[in-house]
Amino acid sequence: MKKKKEKARGLVYILLEIMGKTAETLMEEEAYVELSQDKKDEIWMECLFFNLHQFNRTFFVWIGRHERDELMDAALIELNKYMKIVIEEGEKKAYDNLSTDSFEHYVEISSFQNWLEDFNNIYNKREEEYAQYNDNLKEGEGLAGTLLWEFGNKVARMMDREKDIEIIMKMQFIGTAFTYFADALKELIETGKIGDADFKLDGEK
Repeated sequence: MKKKKEKARGLVYILLEIMGKTAETLMEEEAYVELSQDKKDEIWMECLFFNLHQFNRTFFVWIGRHERDELMDAALIELNKYMKIVIEEGEKKAYDNLSTDSFEHYVEISSFQNWLEDFNNIYNKREEEYAQYNDNLKEGEGLAGTLLWEFGNKVARMMDREKDIEIIMKMQFIGTAFTYFADALKELIETGKIGDADFKLDGEK
């Protein structure tokens, strides 16, 4: 795969943009704002795992299993590099030539080791769980068992609002955020760039 590292870093950049929008949307929801910080962090992480799963599904269709696996493995390495900088150094922009808004004020993480342990413990479990669900309704069946519905209802349960249709629909909207970046994702997959951007971590030559 051409420019695998650049593609992986570009993917992390897009993921951070999506998570920034996700955090802003969650903060508009009173049921979320009233939660404890620990519960907010748990929901934020769930949104992160969900978006990574969306990428996994999309790239499987676009580039096949082998290249998808290589890209996602490389992106997870870059994501953890980014989080190490954010957590340990308090950087507002770990990618020095792109104006990515920080989400530090939406999530509190005590240490990089805690982040890494939580991430590794949950990521594969969520991949297995979300992989069971269909993208679309099956004829004659309800929304239960579809990916966006199950994601929305999972987060609603975290808010103690299970089957609250307003919360579920809001989370379904959040769950589709990655589709707004489809053109950038396709360009990244094909070229390793988004426009003329060059993805570098702070301090790299």
